[in-house]
Amino acid sequence: MGDFNPAREEFPRIHNRHGLDVFIKVLLVPKPVGNVYLAHGFSDVHDTPHMRALTAAAVQAGYNVVVWDATHSWGRSGGSSELASFYYHHQDLEDVLAWSRGQPWYREQFVLAGHSLGGLVAGVYAAAHPRQVGRLALVSPVVSGLRLRRRIPWPVRAWWRWRGEVAAPHWGVSRSGWEFMRSGWSYDLLRDAHRLVMPVLVVGAGRDVLTQPRLLRKLVRRLADGRLVMVPRARHSFDREWEMVRLERVVGEWLGLK
Repeated sequence: MGDFNPAREEFPRIHNRHGLDVFIKVLLVPKPVGNVYLAHGFSDVHDTPHMRALTAAAVQAGYNVVVWDATHSWGRSGGSSELASFYYHHQDLEDVLAWSRGQPWYREQFVLAGHSLGGLVAGVYAAAHPRQVGRLALVSPVVSGLRLRRRIPWPVRAWWRWRGEVAAPHWGVSRSGWEFMRSGWSYDLLRDAHRLVMPVLVVGAGRDVLTQPRLLRKLVRRLADGRLVMVPRARHSFDREWEMVRLERVVGEWLGLK
């Protein structure tokens, strides 16, 4: 059965548009009410604690779940983490969705969710395809590539650009090439918020050093149907036990879990 009863787990393997393997986990529940697609963040994988909390929330609410490891990341998919970029992360989301349209369990309207960078690319996709996305959940989302750039101290940015790569773990930046930062400038949910016409849940962490609560509030004010839930004392990753419990409950209730 797997870790998320009553779901049955499948592990199809597909190739993205660049010919790289993409590791996917599909969780199929009895009599599903719909499908949820979960996009992880930068330097993350599909089954870290906060991703498991999101998966559990969706399964318990009666949804099939599709979750994957992005390419050029740290999981089981192909590529090199040194080539990570916003572009590749977004393309993987598109390619997973394109693959799923050929599956018997696919439904035309679905729930899209993401954490951090995954939240940004999920939001960008939803803004471009509002008829496909019935609901959108963003957890500690990167709101704007340009504003994220400003959150990283200029000496780090200058060193990063000069060397072509950098590692600054205290600022949430794992070893990565300059293209990761440069590619993010094209993505801005504040600019695209008027296109997010579906119900949107934004979950923020009170002690998040990358995603400022004021940006989350600004985003939600621009949404047609937005709800913001702030979790005081939580950190960006939502990886501590009490954070995961709270995250699972908030998202599960929003999805309809009684």
